[in-house]
Amino acid sequence: MLKKKISVHGHFYQPARENPLTGNIPDDSFVIEQTAGKYKNWNELINSQCYKPNSELGNFELISYDLYRSLAEWLEKYDNSTYKRIINADNHNYITYGYGNAFAYPYDHIILPLLNEDDIDVEVYWGIRDFFNRYKHMPIAFWLPETAINLKTLCILERNNIKFTILAPWQIDPQYTLDTEKLYKCSVGRGKYIDIFFYDGIFSGDLSFNNGEMANADTYVNEYLPKSIHKNFNIAALDGERFGHHLPGGELFLKQMLRDLFSNSQMEMVNIVNEYMSRTEKTVVRIAENSAWSCHHGGLARWQKDCDCNYDTSRGKRVSGNWKTQLLSAFRVLSAQVDVYFEQSVKRVVADSLQMKREYINVILKIEDIDSFIDRFLIKGINQDEKKKIGILLEMQVYKLSMFVSDTFFFADVDRPEPRLNIKSAAKVIKMFNDIDEHELAEKLETEFVSQLEDIRSNFTSITAKDIYYE
Repeated sequence: MLKKKISVHGHFYQPARENPLTGNIPDDSFVIEQTAGKYKNWNELINSQCYKPNSELGNFELISYDLYRSLAEWLEKYDNSTYKRIINADNHNYITYGYGNAFAYPYDHIILPLLNEDDIDVEVYWGIRDFFNRYKHMPIAFWLPETAINLKTLCILERNNIKFTILAPWQIDPQYTLDTEKLYKCSVGRGKYIDIFFYDGIFSGDLSFNNGEMANADTYVNEYLPKSIHKNFNIAALDGERFGHHLPGGELFLKQMLRDLFSNSQMEMVNIVNEYMSRTEKTVVRIAENSAWSCHHGGLARWQKDCDCNYDTSRGKRVSGNWKTQLLSAFRVLSAQVDVYFEQSVKRVVADSLQMKREYINVILKIEDIDSFIDRFLIKGINQDEKKKIGILLEMQVYKLSMFVSDTFFFADVDRPEPRLNIKSAAKVIKMFNDIDEHELAEKLETEFVSQLEDIRSNFTSITAKDIYYE
């Protein structure tokens, strides 16, 4: 009898916590209070509960996972041993099977369909290059923030040689009947396709929230799963922090579950990348445009306007999310102004400005120095001051994109750490115009930007987004 296959994918992410203006990570008073001063921020706390113990137990080798760039950078700097174990988990799979079990990611955790096409392209390209810099091989699969998707984003993934992604079962076009056992392919035009697995919603929900059944891994595998797993191939995709942070002891549960499945006569654990490489049959499908795994209100509402996701769990209260529309609009206006200025500044001396922005990741990763990099793209000579200006404008793209990090728009209120960081990224962008002696423009941009923040007020305090800007 063929064993039923089980695959688990863990999404591991924490946002960058450095203040863009200072480079410092502010202490989190809530974490300090809850841990009696043992940990100073969420990264330290969750690392102790999840990333470190899971890496020590070898769990990363047996699941597929994505380790987002911002979290990878933090681990590399503050807990390098854990970082190396996670990277080596993929390397072990790559050596053993010829392909790893880690997924690539965009450079920032942004709802990609809400960006313009060039910015999506830059985010995907930067993320893939960051992945290669860490894992030393090109990725096969790509994890999308909140699995947020539209056809434009899929086209860009395919152009960047990504083979497949994982989506939620409700992200299939409703005209199709879904079978989560199957591998699907979606046309992206030009006779090209990108492949998609849809995860099992019930199985994923179980692993994410069923604390009762997950009290004992042996019972879960030997008694519960045989009654609840009915397909020959079953994918669970979930927040990887479930294993240790959201579920205390979850890292031990995962280890025992993996061990039990290894010796089980009815089921076996498989790496989803291995499974993908073994598939030859694919079914054509269309996606539900502008959909995600954590908002069911259409049009990616949670990250751009008011919807029923705008619920404050700590207060048990549904509040207005209209502030998201206003703040997103302010970021978009500033972003467009930055792009227009960049294009005007380089159009006479650079032939391909988009490719220049894409390959700027080589400077970010310290593969190239900025002077040599700029020289490579010039079609006519410029002086050192002009070269310095282009270098600052390229760096500005980093902070421009970080304005759109999704955490700001995920939660219910603007008076939180996440919106503060995005607003400080905007402040950093404006400040950088002073660095190229555009003082009048910087003042004008600041006045216009701040005027858009005046009416964005917290649902719970008297704080406005303007107040946050000037903190």
